[in-house]
Amino acid sequence: MTLPLVSIITPCYNDRKYLLECVESVNKSTYKNVEHIIINDGSTDKLTKNILLNLKHDSVKVFHTPNQGVCKAKNFGVEKSKGKYILFVDGDDLISKTYIEDAVRIFEKSDNLLKVVACNYRLFGKVNRDVFFWKNIHWKN
Repeated sequence: MTLPLVSIITPCYNDRKYLLECVESVNKSTYKNVEHIIINDGSTDKLTKNILLNLKHDSVKVFHTPNQGVCKAKNFGVEKSKGKYILFVDGDDLISKTYIEDAVRIFEKSDNLLKVVACNYRLFGKVNRDVFFWKNIHWKN
């Protein structure tokens, strides 16, 4: 059975501090049928640009655009994506190793009724705490 392609879209703007960790969290995923689309949304610092120029992962595709804001960068990523599913992971975010695998399993069991999968998240850095929200999202067509 072929696993569906998941397009991971990462907009970034001067995210040099966490960008490599973000990419590594995607690369460490237990789910391997992914394309990781990174949109450099006009970063003005040379370090972010250098990090992106030196990425050597087969699944990573980097695009450089003028700064237009995170929404337009995400939309650009969606236009470039080829996956059945889309996961937004900002340049200062991390995902757990099994998140993509778990989300795809939930989607594939839903008979196309499920439109969104969400998870709990943990803040890190100066604030280090868990944040919880409802897990069941009902979508009406």
